[in-house]
Amino acid sequence: MFFLYVLIIYLLIDFIYKKIILPSIRQQYRDKLFQIRDQVRLRIIEGGLNKENLAAANLMNSNLNGFINRLHILNLNNRIRIKILMKDHPDIANKLEQDTKREFDLLVSCSDEVIRSCFIDMMDVLKRAYIFNNLIIILTWIPIILPVIALCSLYKLFTSSIKGFWVGVLEDIGRFSIKAEKMEKLDERYRERLA
Repeated sequence: MFFLYVLIIYLLIDFIYKKIILPSIRQQYRDKLFQIRDQVRLRIIEGGLNKENLAAANLMNSNLNGFINRLHILNLNNRIRIKILMKDHPDIANKLEQDTKREFDLLVSCSDEVIRSCFIDMMDVLKRAYIFNNLIIILTWIPIILPVIALCSLYKLFTSSIKGFWVGVLEDIGRFSIKAEKMEKLDERYRERLA
């Protein structure tokens, strides 16, 4: 019966968070992305950008449009799906990795301060949105993961202390055997001198 109550409370919290709280948080981050996009567009309209900076600004504009429309799919479940897809299709993974690296290098090498600061702000907003999109999953797994981590740490501590004990014993035995060999050599020399 207790399990049923816990399950009902969890489902209620999950529903309230995902259907009431999370959409307003997402809208707040979406509004920030709109503001960043407006700054990028204003910088493009002002002009004075060289070819590389203009390419970075256009890339930022298109990326911001994509993130504004797809902020809700930025979560752990989709990340796992993508990892599995990448593992199953290495050709697609290589292509995406090359494209991502090329785009990232273009944005990082941009010399225009407005575009660079917009890029940093966009990454900060996306990081925060990712955390809030996965908050319920994180809070659900904490009570499961923390005891597992604690048990693994205790196991490593216990086994390392036992291994350390046996290593110490074996080293002591090794020292005694070395001393015994030295004693035997000394005994042989002593016998040779006496004979």
